[in-house]
Amino acid sequence: MYRHHWAYQPSHPDYARLWPQILHDTRLIIERVRQAGIVIAGPDGYRRPTLEVADGIEFNGDATTDLDGDAFRLLAPVPVHPRGRPTATAVCGTGRKPYDLAVSCARLVNDH
Repeated sequence: MYRHHWAYQPSHPDYARLWPQILHDTRLIIERVRQAGIVIAGPDGYRRPTLEVADGIEFNGDATTDLDGDAFRLLAPVPVHPRGRPTATAVCGTGRKPYDLAVSCARLVNDH
């Protein structure tokens, strides 16, 4: 299965500073991808995606048409840890289904 792998530091001060822009850009990505006819759903493949300041970003493809896979997830910023900046690792197996376009673009936005 085709998968995206990445790592990021949600406690890094730059991540917190850029978080509002990451949310904004991800909303625009989802809007544009939907305009192309691709359904972007919530993390379970149903309902609406999560794009919240405190809850993070979560979305998937359309489970009603078997065009879902692993949910794309980005943690919201977390407080600085006293022992350094922990790294979060993530994997999103899209199987190259249509929502992979939104995942690829959202990853680029997060690579500030």
